[in-house]
Amino acid sequence: MKQNVLFVNFPTIPYTRLLDYFSGGDLDEVQLHGEPLGILHLSSYLKKFGSVNQVSLLDYSLALLDSKQYKNLTDFISSVAEENVDFVPNIIACSINFTTSHPFMLDTIKYLKSIWPDAIVIVGGNHATNATTKLLQFPFINYVGRGEAEVAFTEFINCISENKKVSIKGIYSKMDLPENKKDQTVPKWIIGDGTFPAQNSDHLLDRCVSIENLDDLPNPDWEIIDMETYATEQGRAAYIGVAADKRKASLFTSRGCPYRCTFCATHTTFTRLLRYHSPAYICEQIKILNKKYGITLFIIEDDLFTGGKKEVIEMLNAFKKLDIPNFELQFPNALSNNTLNEEVVDALYDAGMLSTEIAVESGSPYVQKNIIHKYVLLDKVKYWVDYMHSKNITVKCLFILGFPNETKEQMIESIEFAKTLKADWCIFNVATPLIGTEMYEEFIMKGAITDEIDFLAKTDFRKRLFNTPEISADELNELQYRANLDVNFINNPNLVDGNYSKALELYDDVLGKYPWHVVALCCKKRCFEGLGDSTKAQEMMNMINELIKTNKRSQAMLMKYSDLMEELQTIVPNYDKSILNDNKFDEALTLGTKTN
Repeated sequence: MKQNVLFVNFPTIPYTRLLDYFSGGDLDEVQLHGEPLGILHLSSYLKKFGSVNQVSLLDYSLALLDSKQYKNLTDFISSVAEENVDFVPNIIACSINFTTSHPFMLDTIKYLKSIWPDAIVIVGGNHATNATTKLLQFPFINYVGRGEAEVAFTEFINCISENKKVSIKGIYSKMDLPENKKDQTVPKWIIGDGTFPAQNSDHLLDRCVSIENLDDLPNPDWEIIDMETYATEQGRAAYIGVAADKRKASLFTSRGCPYRCTFCATHTTFTRLLRYHSPAYICEQIKILNKKYGITLFIIEDDLFTGGKKEVIEMLNAFKKLDIPNFELQFPNALSNNTLNEEVVDALYDAGMLSTEIAVESGSPYVQKNIIHKYVLLDKVKYWVDYMHSKNITVKCLFILGFPNETKEQMIESIEFAKTLKADWCIFNVATPLIGTEMYEEFIMKGAITDEIDFLAKTDFRKRLFNTPEISADELNELQYRANLDVNFINNPNLVDGNYSKALELYDDVLGKYPWHVVALCCKKRCFEGLGDSTKAQEMMNMINELIKTNKRSQAMLMKYSDLMEELQTIVPNYDKSILNDNKFDEALTLGTKTN
């Protein structure tokens, strides 16, 4: 019997912030991260080779854009399911790539099984690959797929259709786990890859067979998503903003990464073997997306696009030959500093890269070598920022604070290094341990994460949840927040060096996402003063004064960070501090407390 397959795509927003949002809070992250490319490839492969009757997508990430109509999170989960599924699924296939989606996924699957109790549930994606044993503890999850799943998932569907026993490499049920086999026992502590102790048996489990020739994959199944909304909702593409008015789409040109960064788990899904699509394959997708959906901005989601010089140059040369006006490339997962050279950067620019990110992670040589094993050449980072600026490329650098064993002094060293870069923007995140990474195992071993269930329910890329001997959670979160304000606002090189028009673009991007951001408004005021526009400068101050009368997040920023800006210091003496209690400042700034 042919199967009705329902794919499910989850929001990446941390669960705690979703709960706050549905209770009336203000959530800045209600935006699309990007098309669920993994699901789109699974769907197209399944339709071509699988025994299927109907395939559909339940897209909670998309539905979140219109979520204010729902009473609460439970109502959102149930109503979206009932409104968007017009058939009874035999198979519910859930993709979960990020640890932040874990609790929302569990709530959703539990509900879907309550209305379709006979449906078989299978979970895949990067998070599922590394949390297989944890996920199979839940009675409403029947199978977990590990790694690249196109071939294995299709075989799985065909086995179900033919009523055959499921015995497929990389796909596990509860009885397939080593600890449930009579002839095999798994010790509590095992050696994962020879470098660190593994906390569970997941490291012993096989992955699905990887795709050797990526061109064997059919084009993504864009028909099962609302491509119009994905094309026009800017999401991550607009953050430093040179492309806010362009129609966009995401692409993978490669899979795999040979590096061994302690904070990354990509290799657990896509292996350490770097494989590329052919230029012809990707160009075909680009032509379809441009002709059918009007796409001109292509967001390359690869983990290591520039890993193979020969392949990259061939790909970029092919892009240059495409007859697409206003063609543009972006790389939100950042370029690897150590894989760049002048030929590659020139080719990137000539092909349409107007903005980019560089993954630095740490400005401390010790942390680079001994803690995260990334080995970024810091002098080269400065060189590439300057070289890209010479071509008018907007450059954002990415940093992480709070690695295991990283001291506060080393974190400050990283912040100070960022100030020397002259990058247009620097993003400082807190080190968030994801299941499957060496960093996660280290935090477990050190006792920093004492309750894994609680940790999974609250994982947040912007906020540390636990203390370490080196720094408390509160101190790290404050250090990270002040670093972003210091480097990107007070000491932004465009503002400091008088490139006011560029600085205004950046601050407008921030205010588009955080309209309550009074520090950004202060910086805009200084830009207008530098341009000699006193009228506009006064308008900014008027906006600040109006915001702090009504907006709690503006009030919180005023009270916590007025020391950073002279403009805010002049307001504080006349401000009624009783409007917002001091203990609510952090909540207002980080968790989306109600704005009025």
